[in-house]
Amino acid sequence: MAETKELSDICQQVLARIDNERKNPLPTPPKGTIVGWIDRPQRYKQRGGLVGIVTSRIAPGRVNVEIFGEGQKMVRSGAVYIGHPELINRANTVMSSGGCWYYLEVEDNPKFKPPKSDYEWHLQMLDKQEERALEDEKLRQQQEEERKLLESQQRV
Repeated sequence: MAETKELSDICQQVLARIDNERKNPLPTPPKGTIVGWIDRPQRYKQRGGLVGIVTSRIAPGRVNVEIFGEGQKMVRSGAVYIGHPELINRANTVMSSGGCWYYLEVEDNPKFKPPKSDYEWHLQMLDKQEERALEDEKLRQQQEEERKLLESQQRV
């Protein structure tokens, strides 16, 4: 029977963060999705955002958006989902420097829920992060065993 090793504090913290994010994943629409865009989260309640198209995903809840409005095209990097916890929990001007995006369907249906497929990208990222964290922990444990073996050999 294989010996089970205790996970390091850092690995436990990473796995706890991943588990927490899995409970509340952020929607991240794929390239080509039409979204609404506003420059500041405070303006969301006032309506009147511009229409844009997602050009790429950056991170969970963050996308690059090409905006069409006012007779010109604008590109905004790092637009944040209007429901992102960092925006909800505190006024975060750095976080929203690329503006905020939202689903246009919300304008007509306040109870609109993002498609499940828009959460999949975040969940897949979390799976990869968990896999890497466990691989790193396994490597750390192997290195620790090798270090102890070398120390014991040097004493003899």
